Amino acid sequence: MTKFAYRMMVVGHGRHGKDTAAEILRDDFGATFVSSSWFMAERVVFPHFCRTQPGRYASAQACYDDRANERATWFNLIAASNAADLTTLGRAIFNEFDLYVGNRNAREFHALRNAGVFDVSIWIDAGERLEYREPRTSLTIEPWMCDFVVDNNGTPADLRRNIASLMGTLGVHAVAA
Repeated sequence: MTKFAYRMMVVGHGRHGKDTAAEILRDDFGATFVSSSWFMAERVVFPHFCRTQPGRYASAQACYDDRANERATWFNLIAASNAADLTTLGRAIFNEFDLYVGNRNAREFHALRNAGVFDVSIWIDAGERLEYREPRTSLTIEPWMCDFVVDNNGTPADLRRNIASLMGTLGVHAVAA
């Protein structure tokens, strides 16, 4: 674990800027992160496709790159891997990283919150500029469940400024470049 001030959940609809927000938190504030999709591609999803559809993907990277076409399958596989303990994935991610980027399961989210596994949750919202909203088959977390909503409906500079404003509210200062 690094010296970043918080263990933070970064959630929202697909393609709304979660990874971009995490990159800003990394670059400007020193947070470490992993996309939960990538974390699980290597451990659960790619092995599943290797067993059930041999040859469909040449690598975990190819499987990950196609995740938008299999969102419900990914959601179900990840949920099944955490069925015995809804905090398993979150604990594994926070054991290595400051940010858990891309949780989509409300049951897991609440279990992690109730267990005190993370400190702050933020929803990244690009709903005014993007029509895409994930169906409930692949995203059951909603904005109201999160501590903060970060607007990503403007430019990349606007997103950086909005994240800096949130971090100021949380008392976290930018790291020296």
